[in-house]
Amino acid sequence: VLFFPNQIAVLGGKGLKKEPDFLVCANGKWGILEVMGESYHTQDTATQDHERARIFKDYGVKVIEFYDSGKCYHDPDAVIEDFLNLLSKH
Repeated sequence: VLFFPNQIAVLGGKGLKKEPDFLVCANGKWGILEVMGESYHTQDTATQDHERARIFKDYGVKVIEFYDSGKCYHDPDAVIEDFLNLLSKH
């Protein structure tokens, strides 16, 4: 599995940058894992987050999944297993 953490992978140019939390490649399939938290990717930013997801989908990244930050912190293995399972199906 190859992954790029936030701000390493950027789509767009000046003023248009879109940065995924984690850009992941497994067995040649690309996906984005987003971490939802109290201070980032909140309900207040949901519209922008989904618009950003659509831009990545238009670019060819079809698997974009959002996970609760608490689950990512307390059970990261389960989050990764779930994400990679979903990615493998596409």
